[in-house]
Amino acid sequence: MKKILATLFAAVLLTTGTSSVASAATFPVDTTGYVAETGWGAGCGFTGANWSMYFTGTCTKIIAGNPKNSENAVGLIGVVPDDHGTVTIIVDLDVRKAVFTDPLKLHILYSDTAPTVKNPAPGKFPINVEKLVEGVDYTFMDNSWQRVEVYNVPVANYYAVHADLLTVP
Repeated sequence: MKKILATLFAAVLLTTGTSSVASAATFPVDTTGYVAETGWGAGCGFTGANWSMYFTGTCTKIIAGNPKNSENAVGLIGVVPDDHGTVTIIVDLDVRKAVFTDPLKLHILYSDTAPTVKNPAPGKFPINVEKLVEGVDYTFMDNSWQRVEVYNVPVANYYAVHADLLTVP
């Protein structure tokens, strides 16, 4: 059942990504006028005065900016099980709303218990594409959408996904 759901989710991500082709102008995207923003996978809030979030399950939105002000959903995050006892985290952005910064900054926290950190430091998360741990790898795709697939992430009950983004004002 998990494999069927993972396959359906991957198909939805692919369909969602390719559906923006007609509305996109050129690639790579001209980010003139874009605004630097923080993105988090939507879910439960960490404790403390921040808007960082963690989630459970296999799919969630990625939110840019403080969702307490207004929810700016700019893409999807998927957790797809693989045949190696790990998962692939897929972050798929709608380029009409946001793109990843250059250089790419994407951080992943995984845990079997709900995180209790008051104000997490994403740069210190166990998976950080700027400094990959052994066995973890990623692919960046910049076509009619922007997608990052991070492979060999440990299976966990909770995930926090953070990215530095540029958003359309």
